[in-house]
Amino acid sequence: MREHKDTITEIPEHEMRILLTLGMEFGFDPVSCEESRRYFAGLLSKHQEANEDERVDRLRSIIAKDFTGREGKPRWLRHPAWPFVHGRPMLFVGQLELCYKQSSEERDVIYVFRDQATGLTRTIVQ
Repeated sequence: MREHKDTITEIPEHEMRILLTLGMEFGFDPVSCEESRRYFAGLLSKHQEANEDERVDRLRSIIAKDFTGREGKPRWLRHPAWPFVHGRPMLFVGQLELCYKQSSEERDVIYVFRDQATGLTRTIVQ
């Protein structure tokens, strides 16, 4: 078991390693929130292929479709915080960087996500 932000996950360690590797590739954290943890636990349980390479390829294909964006993937300033709606990742619309001083690293990034089905928009500031 792994504890993360008050979330305990039942995802086995070897499967968590797969998800963390895919997370680095696609810009998500599989245990960043309860919705994320449930999404990935469900995804893993639906795809229990015997061959691990086939399983990773199938997960990669599904994740590539679910974690999409109009402007590519988020370039997270800090820890990935991809939002979910109704158990599904939202569409990444884009990001806006706000610099407070030109010569400084003092900046914030606003990430915009949208749910195509409901029209709901969420922003994340880092």
